[in-house]
Amino acid sequence: MEDIHPRAVRYRGSINPPFSLHLESPHLKPLPGTTWGRYGAGTSALSHEYALQQALDAAQVVRRAAAAVFAEAIASATYDSDSPLQRAAHRLAGFFEMPSQAFREEGANVRTAVLVFDRYRLKIGQFVREQVADLSARRRSAAAFRGERVFEAEARHAVAG
Repeated sequence: MEDIHPRAVRYRGSINPPFSLHLESPHLKPLPGTTWGRYGAGTSALSHEYALQQALDAAQVVRRAAAAVFAEAIASATYDSDSPLQRAAHRLAGFFEMPSQAFREEGANVRTAVLVFDRYRLKIGQFVREQVADLSARRRSAAAFRGERVFEAEARHAVAG
């Protein structure tokens, strides 16, 4: 991950990176959230934060699975100018809380969320937020923002998929 520099993606990307691995490399791109490391400034980061910044840098729309704690940190960073997550918070378009058993088959029983980010947000801080009760049901988002492009198909795919 630290040696990969994704190029611009025409439309969308999906990521589900490892959580809380410490990355340290002289090849890290100096993105928000990188810190001083063994190789100097911008050479250290946490895997889940760095992967999100890479995806936001490369794609117009990003779908990301995240631990609920990290998802909440992103959603609450909208007006925190000191947070490396503020850029992600400004692009947040959808926050879909998954049931706790969503990853039971993989041996994990943790609260998770699927986040959808859009490059062109007119109303920062306003995003669709829903609790997904049934993973087998396809649901259409009830919320839409006036005057904005809403990627409902992307959101439905995130909930279903």
